[in-house]
Amino acid sequence: CRAGVGRAAAGMLATGTAVMKPELFNLKTQKPDAQTNLTQDFNASGQNVQVSEGYQWFFPQGPGEPVMMQATFGSVTDGSYRKVLQNQNGNYYYNDNSVSKNNYHMYADDLSVMQMPTDDPKMTAFIAQVEGKSRGIEHINASGRGLLVVEPRNTQDGDNQPLAIRHWNVPEEDYFQADWPTTAQVLDNRDAMHQRGWTWFRVEGRINSKVISGRGRIPFIYAESSEHSAWMELRTSDMLLVDTGSDAYIYQEGSDRLDIYPGGSFFKGLARPWMGLHAIDTIRRDAAKQQIRFETKYIEGTDKKKAQVKLITDDVTFTYNIDLQTDIITDISFSTEMGLAGNLKFTYLQSIEGINAEFSVPRRPRMRTVSSQSDGLMWLSKLMEK
Repeated sequence: CRAGVGRAAAGMLATGTAVMKPELFNLKTQKPDAQTNLTQDFNASGQNVQVSEGYQWFFPQGPGEPVMMQATFGSVTDGSYRKVLQNQNGNYYYNDNSVSKNNYHMYADDLSVMQMPTDDPKMTAFIAQVEGKSRGIEHINASGRGLLVVEPRNTQDGDNQPLAIRHWNVPEEDYFQADWPTTAQVLDNRDAMHQRGWTWFRVEGRINSKVISGRGRIPFIYAESSEHSAWMELRTSDMLLVDTGSDAYIYQEGSDRLDIYPGGSFFKGLARPWMGLHAIDTIRRDAAKQQIRFETKYIEGTDKKKAQVKLITDDVTFTYNIDLQTDIITDISFSTEMGLAGNLKFTYLQSIEGINAEFSVPRRPRMRTVSSQSDGLMWLSKLMEK
């Protein structure tokens, strides 16, 4: 598959392996502080037109499925070179001969939405409308498994046309691995659950006087998404909602049927880190696909470590609090014109010792089924039904 072969993209692909070679990382500048928020220091959506950027996006299963990414910023020659690598094993940031392993995926310092050349132009246009500005990212019409998209940004000659090629083993290539020089200082900033690559979580809350409880499992990286795949179960006094990734259903108390939905339906509007994007971007991209307006801001007093996203529909506003450093949703509030209706709180387990029995994967009951279409992130409104 080959489309949109720009001069800059072709050159970037041709030199991509060479520019990542360890011998080119001999930078003589000061090492960053281990506590510094390394991925916020540059703009992740092409805002700084003074800095040359290059992105490579790899879709093992095709666009719309999990994505791996590497991004380069600046120049090796003047010591401004930086690299972000997000592959199947984790999230890495390279700068000044130092590598940081982080809990979180890259996101923009100005909290603009992460976008890719393969995005639906309608979604891209909606995001531009909400944010009041266009990123100017060139769209590429490409599909299929093993898709690699090479995308230059802010090139001197203005040729930012992306290049799409078929490449089945990109994650195994040297330039898509953590191929840092042996002299590089490695800083592992990950917590226990991110080092493990997955964890279990609990949900608790109350909406419209209805108590909600839940449990589930979440993989943080693509490499864990098969053996420790995502699933979630939510319960109220009269409803059971389950999504195992391959299977999703709702059971209403007293009913003689299960309402069946496509697997993954009830993870829409939630963090899905194994898909390769930060929670703050996943939520807003889900909203933009449904033309749902959103507002984003840093939470005051958190030193830019936490953010809030509001998704605004005609009937309900969903307010998310997001821990940017751990790439998770901490809670979701539900509001209507009558005021606050309730909220859900998410707790993620750092230690999983001795609690296996509580987190067995749900099994679907044997009963009559009726197929239903996914409501996107608006499935959350079902939790408000009285």
